[in-house]
Amino acid sequence: MPDSSRQARDEGDTVEITPHLWFCGQCEEAFRFYERVLGGQIVTLLTYGNSPLAEQVPLEWRDKIIHASLTIAGGALTGTCEVGPRCANR
Repeated sequence: MPDSSRQARDEGDTVEITPHLWFCGQCEEAFRFYERVLGGQIVTLLTYGNSPLAEQVPLEWRDKIIHASLTIAGGALTGTCEVGPRCANR
């Protein structure tokens, strides 16, 4: 029985990887920078306040990004602002 995963690699198929980046409140600024520097296009900048989680985050986080996506030549980036203890002191 042939190994289909090896067969796909041998036939030149590729796998696309989309990095997901985590920020402590600076996701929108970072994605605007990446758009400018990498020549990409922002597809999504969804805030916590415009998401179903709006009532579950502190008021000061409602303008932060819950999901961002950016297309660039050959791929994409996604990201978010984390709400939680890792970002509490930043």
